[in-house]
Amino acid sequence: YCLHMAHGYHAAPRETRRDKMQMTMVNLGPSILGGAFTTAAATVFLLPCCIVLFVKLGTMLVANTILSLLYTYFFLAPLLIVAGPLEDVGSFSWFGRKVFSWLCSSRRRDEYLRQEEGAAAQ
Repeated sequence: YCLHMAHGYHAAPRETRRDKMQMTMVNLGPSILGGAFTTAAATVFLLPCCIVLFVKLGTMLVANTILSLLYTYFFLAPLLIVAGPLEDVGSFSWFGRKVFSWLCSSRRRDEYLRQEEGAAAQ
């Protein structure tokens, strides 16, 4: 469910984090809840089984579904509203530009220090 929420946030064509999350919640919120409901409803039939393996499997699947929903709506959504990426921040192109600018600035800094050492030696 988190993956769907994060992808919806990333694909939302809005300017602010709050607007992006609002659009994500409106467009994907019901689908995420529906998917969780059908998953939990399908596994509830495992709980009254006589075979212990099925009972444990059903318990694990229902618990996993509930915890995933709680994490998605009460941790990831607020986190994206507060600190979610805007524009292309976090993409590979953004990362490449940052690394390239850092490398260029460190080269310039090294050249500057060499020039200063040469000037101090004279």
